Amino acid sequence: MTKKKFWLGILAITLVFILSAATCFSQSGGGSENIENANAEQEQHPESAVPSVDTTTNTTSDFIMKGTVLQSYIGTSENVTIPDGVTIIGQGAFWRNHERLTSVTIPDSVTRIEAQAFTHCNRLTSLTIPYRVTYIGPENFGNCYKLTSVTLQSSNIFIASYSDGSEEALPYNLKGAYKEGGIGTYTRPNGQSFNWTKQ
Repeated sequence: MTKKKFWLGILAITLVFILSAATCFSQSGGGSENIENANAEQEQHPESAVPSVDTTTNTTSDFIMKGTVLQSYIGTSENVTIPDGVTIIGQGAFWRNHERLTSVTIPDSVTRIEAQAFTHCNRLTSLTIPYRVTYIGPENFGNCYKLTSVTLQSSNIFIASYSDGSEEALPYNLKGAYKEGGIGTYTRPNGQSFNWTKQ
């Protein structure tokens, strides 16, 4: 009789423990239901989700990329087409190829051109800046002596310079001509002329 009472007592304690644990779990909203609720909350309020940032550096053929930033062109071609999907041309991106580059095609996905991206590209003759570009960093076309035609497709480009006002993004008086003329193609008679005019 004593053994029977003992085992009944153990069974009762075990049942109480199991019931208590089940109650706590259901009140906390655990399990897959809790994960589903969290996912539903993120879908309703996406701004609360932590954005994913691609910091992986990839070398794709002739381009070193970090996410959608073109960090460097390492090819040897004279005529370069930047891949679609690039959003930023990084600082000094074409420095390594500056002696070969004669033309570059910038895709419509680009929104920024950082400082010195095309500095010393002294064989570059023409360039089109797409309509989504809103920023051109300082000293972008320094020593681009053969550059005689620049097409600007955006009317809202911030043209940067260094803090002392030197080395503006666009060469010589092109900034002034653009501010006055807006969207369009600007040319100069030869690479040594400072006088850019809208066509």
